[in-house]
This record gives sequence, structure tokens and C-alpha cells, in this order.
Amino acid sequence: MNTEMMLDHIVKQLRIPTIGRQYRSLAREAEERNLSYEGYL
Repeated sequence: MNTEMMLDHIVKQLRIPTIGRQYRSLAREAEERNLSYEGYL
């Protein structure tokens, strides 16, 4: 199971659909801005 599939499964299990819809774009933005892990969170 790849990371995206695992995250999709986890957000469904935790019932946090907003995060499920937005984490990809937020992760991409964090990478582009060279944010630390803490900055991304």
C-alpha cells in the first residue's frame, strides 16, 4: 500500500474528510516553500 492510499484509508477511518480533501495540496505547497515538518503541520 503506498502512502497516498494509506492516508486515504486513515482519513476515512478517523472521519476527517476535510483533511482528506486538502492534504495533497497542502503537502505540495509545503514542499515548494521548503517548510519543515513542524511548519507543514
